Amino acid sequence: MLKVEAGAIVVRPDRAGSASPLCRPFRLPSNRVHADTTAMLLRLLLAAVVFGSATAATAQNAVQGSARQAQPSGATDVGRMIDEAVGMPAMPTAPPANLLPPGNLPPPANTFEAGRPAPAAPPPGLAVEVVPGDASIAAGKAVAPGVSRTLRIALTNHGTVPLARIAVTAQLDGARAEPSGPWRVEGALVRAEVRTLAPGARVLLPLQVRSADPGPAGQATGRVLVDARIQGQPPAGDDFAWTVKDCPGAYRAALEGVRTGALVELRQASEAMRKGNPDLPSGGLSFRPAKPARGAAGMPIRIAAGVASRRGGDPELARDPLLYTAARTILELDQYMKQRAVPTLCTGAAGVVAAYRRAFTPVESRLAAIRDAAAMARSAPAAEGVATTGGATTGGAMTGELRASDLKANDVTAVVSTPGNAGSGPAASAGAGSGPDSGGDLAARARRAAIDAGLLPADAPDAGSALATLAAARAAMRTGTRLDPAAADALSAVEVEAWLAEAEAGAERLSQAFKATLDGVLAAHDANCTCAP
Repeated sequence: MLKVEAGAIVVRPDRAGSASPLCRPFRLPSNRVHADTTAMLLRLLLAAVVFGSATAATAQNAVQGSARQAQPSGATDVGRMIDEAVGMPAMPTAPPANLLPPGNLPPPANTFEAGRPAPAAPPPGLAVEVVPGDASIAAGKAVAPGVSRTLRIALTNHGTVPLARIAVTAQLDGARAEPSGPWRVEGALVRAEVRTLAPGARVLLPLQVRSADPGPAGQATGRVLVDARIQGQPPAGDDFAWTVKDCPGAYRAALEGVRTGALVELRQASEAMRKGNPDLPSGGLSFRPAKPARGAAGMPIRIAAGVASRRGGDPELARDPLLYTAARTILELDQYMKQRAVPTLCTGAAGVVAAYRRAFTPVESRLAAIRDAAAMARSAPAAEGVATTGGATTGGAMTGELRASDLKANDVTAVVSTPGNAGSGPAASAGAGSGPDSGGDLAARARRAAIDAGLLPADAPDAGSALATLAAARAAMRTGTRLDPAAADALSAVEVEAWLAEAEAGAERLSQAFKATLDGVLAAHDANCTCAP
């Protein structure tokens, strides 16, 4: 209760012990300030005392479990009691509804939900951006699973006041973060804190992420969602997504198709060039030309003699170093295509292919020599014709087989006749073959040469191939039979060309298989290794 005693206003409690320590006699200053000012001060002091007592009573009621809102006694009449005590008129209980002139009304309040305040404005000037550290990812390139990439979280203060204690949180989907720098991993989240950011400043927080396996689908999406917030403010955020594609796995699957296709053909073609064809005649060359040839002119018969000795195979490819080179190249290609689909599988394919091309060069050079010899044999003028009166006599030394060991570098029997003798007999009328596919023409020429040499009757059945016809002619020769030089040249020319045609076909098959294998590797790489490097 209030009481004025001799220039002082005294507040005395209704119950003993419930008064605030501030409730002590307070004497009004006399003749020092204006009375209205003194009264206002007293009014404010008394309001504080009364409401302090009311707050204490409310707390006591809450402790006792009262379910109702505690209301201090007489709280609603506090203003009136004070006004009466100090002799002042009552103060208004609320400000006027509007103090602005018409036309300048403020916008309506932004209400969030009934009973809840509207959200605070974003931190002034704070901006967040996720910047890929790899330009290829920014351009839309896919990322292989298991590959680590750097994302830079950029915070910029566009405002005019410093920002402090900025909490940054990143959530990853389809990838996992690697602890580094300012980041700490907390389950599926990573967190960092920027202590201060000056106006106009920009800070980059590098975040290392490793994409997860996309599973059987082979493709998925990785995503990072970032927010940065200051206490009491909503976050400023950004997100970034990228494609996760199993490029190494797809490349490995495509390589398996090359390994079981082109590489198998390469292995078989290489083996055939070494071992020859068991269905072809054995025993080497059957016919020797009449005149020796020296130097480059003897290259076709030298190679043909070796090919005939291996029944269509090449002796150079059957021994080192070419044997080792071909076998090692095929083995390494097989191992390359069988390796696990690790992220680095897609790297360096062009370099691998270039290295194998260089390693295989000696083999390709030998195959090119075989093709050149075959071309020389096809383009050589035809041998001098065989007399129709019979070209075989006995007792000579021109019969027998010509083996590779019989040939010397400077003592080689000629395959071709001299230009002056070209086209002057029946053998010339058969014509020369025009390529490796002229097997029918070779067979006809061989049959004509054997008949003109008197080794086969005119009504002899067709043997089917040049080499089979020549083998039949050789079998018909009696021991000691001597061929006319023109007949020997004609038979030898056809035989050399036939054996080189077999070798040329094998060389072409091997070259094409090698090319198809390497081209298959590059095609598989280009089609599937589309991820960022």
